[in-house]
Amino acid sequence: ETLGIIAQIADKLRFLQAHLEFGHRDLKTDNIMYRGTFGTYHVASATNKLDYMIPDTPDLCFIDFGFCCITYKGTKIVSRSVFAEGRPCFKKGRDLAQLLYSMYLLQRALPQQIIGFLRYCLTIRIGEVTCSLPATCIVYGMRDWEDVYAFLDRDDIEYPRAEPVAILRMIGSYLVEHKALPSLADDMLSLVVGPPVGNFPVNGYQASPDNRGSTKN
Repeated sequence: ETLGIIAQIADKLRFLQAHLEFGHRDLKTDNIMYRGTFGTYHVASATNKLDYMIPDTPDLCFIDFGFCCITYKGTKIVSRSVFAEGRPCFKKGRDLAQLLYSMYLLQRALPQQIIGFLRYCLTIRIGEVTCSLPATCIVYGMRDWEDVYAFLDRDDIEYPRAEPVAILRMIGSYLVEHKALPSLADDMLSLVVGPPVGNFPVNGYQASPDNRGSTKN
């Protein structure tokens, strides 16, 4: 169920980013609501070759747009926020990285399989090195939740594993193979905590040597 929720959020972000260069910039568990209805969610994108169903998932929506910005027909619309004027609104992976990190902070309430998946997705690039939120990113300035806004907004940080399409491909690949999300979580755990991490194939994508979560000091 948790992975299905992540997939739905990633798909909605993918759509909003593609059409509006949308940046929520404060996406966390507190800012996700559900409408109380459960059903099958259809992930579909011809451009990204995505097409699969997520059964029994709640209908989710985003709230609290006080920090957000969009670009519509060439016009950028930016709300007043803690972000300095001129900071990039749209950064691939930033919103989802922040959401996944807020989920990681709730790890006492999450199955070990999901925690392993979150750790994998929260491996980020800082220039030529990689670190994992929050553990090994401490030496680069990320200490706790209060740092996350400024830290993830830095120009030298990229989040390739937290980009919506990357998340959707990971979940979709294993959902199609195993036909059910419970098996998906178990298989992902073996990938994110065991030796196969470096050769994690995702619909034709294979992790390169510089994207395996190692940290250089």
